[in-house]
Amino acid sequence: MIGYGTTVNGRFAEYCAVNERQVYKLGDYTSFEQGAMTEPVACCLQGIDMCEIQPGHQVVVIGDGMVGLLMVQLSRLAGAAKVALLESVKNKREVGRNLGADVCIDPVHKDVKIRLKEAGMTWVNTVIECVGRPSTIEQAIDIAGNKAVVMMFGLTKPDGIISVKPFQIFQKELVLKASYINPYTQKEY
Repeated sequence: MIGYGTTVNGRFAEYCAVNERQVYKLGDYTSFEQGAMTEPVACCLQGIDMCEIQPGHQVVVIGDGMVGLLMVQLSRLAGAAKVALLESVKNKREVGRNLGADVCIDPVHKDVKIRLKEAGMTWVNTVIECVGRPSTIEQAIDIAGNKAVVMMFGLTKPDGIISVKPFQIFQKELVLKASYINPYTQKEY
């Protein structure tokens, strides 16, 4: 698997050479900005589908990068009654609120569980981790409610390790899922 910007240099460069099998022509009426969003939106849609969010669900998104912001919006469109966003940068939390997050929490300086409870989010059905750090994956498992889905969407380093008590997963009856799908090949990784 070749991931430009992850497994080989590329991504965010003004120019880069790529394998022609990984190049697709934009539609006649598709702008470069719209084309740039095709892959991340396709991946996020795959992840949201795997979360099986139902109307009335409570969703927590961890991380307010582009993918986290997409997940906030898609969670709302999937029917989530409440969406919380965990992000340490104040300006990013404000963007998240403007894009549909009901609750924006600074996980570094605030107690996340207390803030969620104060916001009426006492049974979190879905946690979508979009950072890719072992500590935020562990946090996702910790704040998930019983029978919740924990989506590990952020890409971790290949040698990353999380510390999880299997009994906690068993006791909460959690469903752990991970998703990255290449929308062009339809192969999951």
